[in-house]
Amino acid sequence: MAELTIKPYLQAVDIGQGINVVLLDGGVNEIIEDPKTHEKKTTFEIRVQLPNKEIRTWTMNKRSQGRVAEAFGFSPAKWVGKVIPVYTVQQEMFGDTKLVIYAKKLSEWPPEIKKVNGLSP
Repeated sequence: MAELTIKPYLQAVDIGQGINVVLLDGGVNEIIEDPKTHEKKTTFEIRVQLPNKEIRTWTMNKRSQGRVAEAFGFSPAKWVGKVIPVYTVQQEMFGDTKLVIYAKKLSEWPPEIKKVNGLSP
């Protein structure tokens, strides 16, 4: 008999005022259907480890993808093991106000996070 596998997704409540997450894999592209328009779209999901060691799946938006790519290149396979500072921002989306998770800009990363990732501070 088949079993459901429900991924625990990264949520704003996991982030609080901002945390550092560890990227655990190279991510996958998922095709989903927009519940309002029924259009198919591609999302990028990547597993992350929280500071408390719990594992979550982050549906990484394009802005965050670009920010991580700026630091480590456009091959997500090279992102494995990297530590990324993330934060939330309140934004209007589809008529609702929601907390959206973003990776920080490389220029905003603390020196110790740059160092642990092998980047110059």
